[in-house]
This record gives sequence, structure tokens and C-alpha cells, in this order.
Amino acid sequence: MLYAVVKATAFAGLALQHSFPQWLPALWAYVDRPFTALTYLCVYLAVVLCIARGAPVIAEFVYAQRHDILRRPGARH
Repeated sequence: MLYAVVKATAFAGLALQHSFPQWLPALWAYVDRPFTALTYLCVYLAVVLCIARGAPVIAEFVYAQRHDILRRPGARH
């Protein structure tokens, strides 16, 4: 759930980065820095969470390949 919210927030923030100043320039003057900071925080957090979600899968694959090689006939021990 956290990953989905962070990813959606990052996507929406990036989508609004270019159009928000044109739609509401007076409001953008006040929220520019916090909005941009929150957007990029969510972008980097989404990348970190994506890597964290994929790391166990990669580790399991590497572990399975290592043990699969040891079980093959004729493999060195």
C-alpha cells in the first residue's frame, strides 16, 4: 500500500510540475519549493522501495542458481 501511494504521489507531482505554474501562478509562488521537494522525495522513495521489493527476488534467484550448480552431475564440489 505504501509503495502504491508513494508511486502515485510521485507520478502526480511530476505531471503537475509543468502545468501547475500555468494554471495557478499566484498559488505556485507559495507552494513551489515544498511541492517540488515532496515530489522528488516521493520519486526517490519509490525507487528505494522498488529496489527493496526486488532484492529478495534477486537474492533467491542467485541462491537457487548456486545450489542448482552444486546438484548437477559432474559439477565440482
